[in-house]
Amino acid sequence: MAYSFLLKQARKQLKISLREAAAIFRMSPSTLNRYEEGLISHIPPQKLTDLLSYYGIDPERIRSEWLRKSALERLSRYEESQRRIDADFLYERYMALDERGKRNVLSLLMHESDVTSSLRSPKQADKPQ
Repeated sequence: MAYSFLLKQARKQLKISLREAAAIFRMSPSTLNRYEEGLISHIPPQKLTDLLSYYGIDPERIRSEWLRKSALERLSRYEESQRRIDADFLYERYMALDERGKRNVLSLLMHESDVTSSLRSPKQADKPQ
């Protein structure tokens, strides 16, 4: 979870300079700047907790918002992937294969057809198709 932008915005809202904030947290201004710019991806947990509590940011609220947003993004990507898979998409993918790939796809389709027909009940297998 990236807190960098949030840390920078919170510091600016409190009208604290980078040097002042660094002095409060007993770190160099360059380290705090790297945290705020996202150049250091893993902020030590205790340091992150100190920063968030000083700035009045509830980590659980941020975490729950991030989880909700992350779930919505995954759902959106899934729905988009489902819309893209249609007959034209599959045909284009099939046509892009070399001859060996096409034979493998056809073999798999034939094998799946054999498997599904053997799973049918005897009454269904006897019916003409």
